[in-house]
Amino acid sequence: VGSEMCIRDSPNRETEFVLMLTGLDTPEVVRKVSDSDEIYLLDTTNPDEMIEGYENATILSIIDHHKLGGLRTSSPLDANIRAYGCSATILYEIIESEGNLDNIPVEIGLLMLSSIISDTLNLKSPTTTEQDKRAVKMLAEVGKIYDIDSFSESLFEAKSDITGISDGDLLQYDAKEYEFAGKRVLLAVFETARPKNVFERFDSLRKEIEKLLSDGKYDNVIFFLIDILGETGYYLVQESVVDRWIEDGFNVKTKGVDFVELEGVVSRKKQIVPVMEKVIK
Repeated sequence: VGSEMCIRDSPNRETEFVLMLTGLDTPEVVRKVSDSDEIYLLDTTNPDEMIEGYENATILSIIDHHKLGGLRTSSPLDANIRAYGCSATILYEIIESEGNLDNIPVEIGLLMLSSIISDTLNLKSPTTTEQDKRAVKMLAEVGKIYDIDSFSESLFEAKSDITGISDGDLLQYDAKEYEFAGKRVLLAVFETARPKNVFERFDSLRKEIEKLLSDGKYDNVIFFLIDILGETGYYLVQESVVDRWIEDGFNVKTKGVDFVELEGVVSRKKQIVPVMEKVIK
């Protein structure tokens, strides 16, 4: 908002770890803007992910790497949307084009590097581009990181800590709303280096899904656990129509198991959403 960096919700544990590592202050949490505010949007054009009042504020610019999410604006604006693995890669290229790479502070370099590594699962996600790889290499130098794999592992360990996190918060940790064939679907993923800790919550997570559905906001809820190190996705079986979608879309069976293993499926954007768009009717 204006010249201040803000976030919509409190930071998760991975973000807290990065902020601690860089020494940067936690950005202010802003959940509502006014008509007089001027805002810059980073990493989304989805109205469902906006803060309250955005439609009446002045949006000056958008930087994003997702598909267009239905945003409408009252006036023209600068938009920079590229099919990269992370919005931070776009920021990197903007800074580079302006000849300011040498002026990136170490802590900002670390912040951008962490974003790309997190979004691309250390450049292993199918969303990864050559531009992401190049940005990681250069930002690692800026941030003085000499072992990217070791640095990535520390990020993933922080992300994997679910101690004290409720089942409801786990489902909402990285959840996005979609409309497929007129159905309102919450598609949640949780990335972890320690999938066993989530497997143990099967029963309580399924009850939490049932609770979300009983509220009536969503027609369906889909939960995927992503094993970062194993490069494998796991679908949480629900004994509902969603199971049939998964069976049809990924050519698997859901009977008799708690989680369906989907080897190599690690990206919601590139691998899960396209399948759901085809099978949900």
